Amino acid sequence: MYSLLYVRTADDDLTARARIRDAAIDAFAATGFDATVRQIASRAGVSAGLITHHFGSKESLRTECDAEVLRRILALKNDTIRMAPSAAVARIAQLDEYGSTFGYTLRSVREGGDVGQAFLQSMIDDAREYVGDAVAAGIVRPSRDEEARLELLVTQSIGGMLLQLTLRGETDLSNGAELIRSLSASTSLALLELYTQGLLTDSALLDAYVDEVPHTTTEPTEHGN
Repeated sequence: MYSLLYVRTADDDLTARARIRDAAIDAFAATGFDATVRQIASRAGVSAGLITHHFGSKESLRTECDAEVLRRILALKNDTIRMAPSAAVARIAQLDEYGSTFGYTLRSVREGGDVGQAFLQSMIDDAREYVGDAVAAGIVRPSRDEEARLELLVTQSIGGMLLQLTLRGETDLSNGAELIRSLSASTSLALLELYTQGLLTDSALLDAYVDEVPHTTTEPTEHGN
C-alpha cells in the first residue's frame, strides 16, 4: 500500500510539473518572458509555491521550457520529413496547434541575449539531426558545407518570419496560432518552390565561386554514390 501511494504521489508530481511547464510556455508565448510566477500559476491552476517547489526559480522553469519547445520542434521536423508529401501538406493546415511553440520561439530569438543565443544555437544543433536524416534518406541534397547550411537554414527561417511580421506591422506575438497560420498561407508556396526548384537556372555562379574562392569544403556526395 505504501508503494502504491508513493507511485501515485510521484505520478501526480510529474503531471503537475508538466502542467506548470506547459502553462509557462503558453504564458511566455502570449505575454513575453516578463510573465510572473503568479501569472503562470494561474494558468496552470496551481499555487505559486508549487512552482517554486518543482522548479526553484523562474529561470530554472524557463530552462525547462526551452528544452520542451526544442523537443517539440525537433519532433515536428522529424515527423514531417518521414511523411508522404500529401500528408506533409495537410499538416500545414494543422500548424496552429503549435501556436505557443511558435510564439515562444520567436520571442526567445527576438529577445536575444545569452539565453536567446543559446536557444538559437540549440535549434541549429537539432537541425543537424533532422537534416542529416533527410540527406541520408535521399530527401535532401548534401552540401559542400553542411554546418554553414544548417546555420543559414535556421537563421533565415526564424529571421525571415520575424521580418515578414515586421513588414506587416505585426509586432504583437501574443497569438502565435494566428501568426503561424497567416505566415504559412502567404509563404508556403514561395518557400516550397524555392526549396524544390531552386532560384537560378544553371550552376554557373556556384561553379565560378567554387573555382575562384578559397574554401575548405568538400564536394557533396549524393546518397548511395
